[in-house]
Amino acid sequence: MHMKFLYKHTGTDTSGIARILRIPVCSFMFFFCMCSYFQKRPPGEIITWPCFRGHPHNLGYASEGPEPPLQMKWVYPLEGTTIRSTAAATEHHIYICDWKGRIWKLDAVTGQPVYHMDTPSMFTSSPAIEESRLYVCGCDSVIYAFDLNNRTVQWTAPLKHISVSSPQVDGQSVYFGTHEGSFICLNKKNGRLRWNHKMLGPIPASAALDDKYVYITASEGQLLCLDKNKGVMKWQASLPKPSWASPLILDSLIIAGDTHGHLCAFLRDTGEKRWITAFEKNPSFMTEAKRKNRDVTQLIQIVSTAATDLTRVYVNTSDGQIVCADPLTGELIWKTVTQEKIFAPPLVTPGCLFISTMSEHLLILDKRDGRILQTLDVTGTVYASPVICGNAVCFGTEKGRIYGFSEIMP
Repeated sequence: MHMKFLYKHTGTDTSGIARILRIPVCSFMFFFCMCSYFQKRPPGEIITWPCFRGHPHNLGYASEGPEPPLQMKWVYPLEGTTIRSTAAATEHHIYICDWKGRIWKLDAVTGQPVYHMDTPSMFTSSPAIEESRLYVCGCDSVIYAFDLNNRTVQWTAPLKHISVSSPQVDGQSVYFGTHEGSFICLNKKNGRLRWNHKMLGPIPASAALDDKYVYITASEGQLLCLDKNKGVMKWQASLPKPSWASPLILDSLIIAGDTHGHLCAFLRDTGEKRWITAFEKNPSFMTEAKRKNRDVTQLIQIVSTAATDLTRVYVNTSDGQIVCADPLTGELIWKTVTQEKIFAPPLVTPGCLFISTMSEHLLILDKRDGRILQTLDVTGTVYASPVICGNAVCFGTEKGRIYGFSEIMP
């Protein structure tokens, strides 16, 4: 089943974004396409968050979400393991992977496990769900395809190296990268290789897909546009520094960040660089580095995978900054500086930003101006991005806790 995409490809003309910003009908089209995209009923439910960023464009956007204040609805502890994988979600369940090689299905209302499937692997990759199958890359150099109806392995495919890249599924194919720099396309039905494109360095990111092309970053700072069916390169661009962030498709632009505080936009049709925004380092982190006699010029400032609500772009930096930028120009609309260490990309809803942190918090911000509305404590640092399931905000932590937060009921 082919997916339906949100934007008309407008080539090198950035007026497409201007039309998005000015014409209300685009919002209608956005939600129409999102609803069309969710009409897949694998185990009897609509898929609401099918992959790492919730959509093949890597939007990081949920059309519904709880409003603060929130409270912890439930927590399910997995003893002796770690979770770095962002969950996939259906209407009432989340699917999440851990470092013991288990894939868990949890009830989003109660937090109780429905079942789990065991593998010999460990998972940092986030799962992708399409129709009745779940796909996930393992640190044992294997990609797995599971049948969610009968809980069996449908196929496995050996890889030359480990993969922490979260797969994308589209049409008849599964797309992902490996740590030795191969970007791979497999047949989703049987796991057979369709094509393999070699890049210069490890590929930790998840690809972004449109109807014809796949866009992928590599840790050496490459950004490539490849033909989805043949793997032939259409264009190649470079970020200023290495990148761990997944690219975002926003109308005629591809937006991605690097590991040294740059957020960049490239024309989707040609790869031409449109703008670069450089973020200043967090002063408190600079002060701490100087106190420890560290070279502040060498401080890494990882820019997360971006999220968008179509009118703005939102990113986090590893030194605790949360930024909202204009997609046309890259100019900052607002910036919130925190004392948090942040690795996970933001989740954006119609009213809020939800950000899980390595400082053991869930932050909720007003997306209009960046005000922090609420800070919630969790146990364990968080690499996984939150997702919405059953009107609960769900994610796992390094301590093996899986959380669900929901609105405080009167």
